[in-house]
This record gives sequence, structure tokens and C-alpha cells, in this order.
Amino acid sequence: MNALLLAQAVATATPPLPHDWSALPAFPADIAVSAGAVTYVRAQVRDGHCTPAPSPIPASARTLVVPVAVLVGPQGSIRQIVPQAIDCPSVEQYTVGFLLSATRHPAWWTTPPAPGWYKLTPTYRW
Repeated sequence: MNALLLAQAVATATPPLPHDWSALPAFPADIAVSAGAVTYVRAQVRDGHCTPAPSPIPASARTLVVPVAVLVGPQGSIRQIVPQAIDCPSVEQYTVGFLLSATRHPAWWTTPPAPGWYKLTPTYRW
């Protein structure tokens, strides 16, 4: 019995997240940031909870980019989302929650991606 439990634990162990995210393949689905999400992030910036890094986009537009690593499990299930630290914990965690909600039912995948880590870069623009 113990050997069976150990074998299951080894089989379902989370693969380690690579230190170099640039080597991760792109997440195989485009997830649009909702207007409500943009409103929340804009308020966090406006209220001084975080300061976006300088952006190459003209000053008339504001952006906040929140890179995340997404762990896809068997059958395309999302097992974990890890935000990259951008000096704005409230927006980092909000982004994780938003993406978990958006990917809860991966029926939009015609073919689930292979299990493993992927990168996704949600961008909030206002």
C-alpha cells in the first residue's frame, strides 16, 4: 500500500519551474484581459499600490505587464500559475486569480497542450 502511494506521489509530482522563463514555450491560448480586470489594475496604480515600470508605449497610454508561468497538467488542466514579481503583489495575485478563472474549463482547446510549464504575458492597457 505504501509503495502504491509513493508511486502515485512520484507520478503526479510537480515539475520544477525553470529559472529562465525565456526558454518556456508560449501558452497555447490567447486570454483577453477583461474590462473589469483593467479597471481593477488601473485603480491599484492610481491609488499608489504599485508603480508600473516605464513602458515603450506612448505616455498617453498606460500599461502594466504581468508575466506568469502556467503549469498545464494532463488533459489540459491548469495545475499552477506563478506570477513574476513586478513590485505589485495585489496585481500579481489578482492576475493569477483572473487566469485561474479564465482557464477553469479548458473546453476551448481543440487539442490539450502537452503537460508542462508555459509562459503567458497578460497586459493591462488603459
